[in-house]
Amino acid sequence: MRTETVVHPERRFGIRADTFTRIYKGDSMTIELSKEDRAQAVASIERYFQENMEERIGNVAAAGLLGYILEEIGPSIYNKAVADVQVRLQARVSEIDFEIHEEEFSYWRRIAKQRKAKP
Repeated sequence: MRTETVVHPERRFGIRADTFTRIYKGDSMTIELSKEDRAQAVASIERYFQENMEERIGNVAAAGLLGYILEEIGPSIYNKAVADVQVRLQARVSEIDFEIHEEEFSYWRRIAKQRKAKP
């Protein structure tokens, strides 16, 4: 079993991305939330059911639903976030050339301009 803590500066999908851990068991990945985030997510699921569904959901059922979502849908959300970050990073890397590019072999052009500028 391999564990990797993910640190990311942005917030995605209402979960602080810097507070979850990816746990690899064989070929599959499980997203584990911190204890505090898990409690907030369970409370949010309970409130959602209370305000939007015809029946309430208990704490244990809400925790089970959260576990299902993290295991079944979490990797898709995670992969989409990674793909979004890759696109943004590639765009920024492609801009580096424009930001830090130096003109090559420019000495004689600069000297010629200086000579023209002299009275």
